Amino acid sequence: MEENFRNIYKAIQEADALLIGASNGLSISEGYNIFADDHWFQKDFGDFRSRYGIRNILQGLFFQYPTEESKWAFFSRLISRKCYLEQPGPVMEDLYRLVGSKDYFIVTSNGEDHFVPAGFDRDKVFEMEGRLTQSRCQNGCGTDPYENQNEILKMAEAEKNGQIPSELVPCCSCCGGPVTVNMANSNAFFQTEQFQKKMQDYQNFIKKYHGKRLAILELGVGW
Repeated sequence: MEENFRNIYKAIQEADALLIGASNGLSISEGYNIFADDHWFQKDFGDFRSRYGIRNILQGLFFQYPTEESKWAFFSRLISRKCYLEQPGPVMEDLYRLVGSKDYFIVTSNGEDHFVPAGFDRDKVFEMEGRLTQSRCQNGCGTDPYENQNEILKMAEAEKNGQIPSELVPCCSCCGGPVTVNMANSNAFFQTEQFQKKMQDYQNFIKKYHGKRLAILELGVGW
C-alpha cells in the first residue's frame, strides 16, 4: 500500500496538470453525507424528520414542501450551516496543498461548494450538478444564477419552527417568479449561460493538455 501511495505521489509531481473528479465520497470523508440518516441530520433536522418523514439531506432537497416558507427554512438551515458557516476540513486543505502550484481543473457533482473556501480558484471548478450557494429563477426567465449568501443567512437567522418570514421568501428580480437553489433539478439548469461556459472551460482544459502528462485524480467517485 505504501508503494502505491509513492507511485501516486510521483505521478502527481511529474504531471503537467491535474484533472480532479470529485463526487459524494469526498463529501462523506468531510462528514457531509447526503444519503445518511446520521447523527448530524437527526440533530440538525430532527424537526423536519418528524414533521415530514424526511430521512436524509437528499430527500430534503427534493421534497415537495407545503409552503415556500417551509421549503426555504430547510434550504437556508442546510446551506448556512454546511456551506457558509462550516470551515474547510483537513481533507480539502490537504488536497489544496497536494495540488500546489500546478495547473488544474475540477469537475464535481458535489453541491456544497467546499473547494473555493479551501483556496481553489472559482473559475477552475465545474459544479456539473449545480451548487447550493447560488439561486436562480425557477421559471427559467433567462436571468443568470446569483450568489445567495446574504439572503440565505438572513433566512436562517429569522427561521422559527421550520418556517421563515414570508417577506424573506426570494423572488426573481426580473420576472417576479419563484426562485430555486441552482441545482440540476430541471432542464433550465443546463441551459444557463454559466453552465455552458463552465462546460466549455472543461473542454478547453482537456484540449490544452491533450498529449501531455495529465494526472487524473478520482476522489469519492463510484463505478
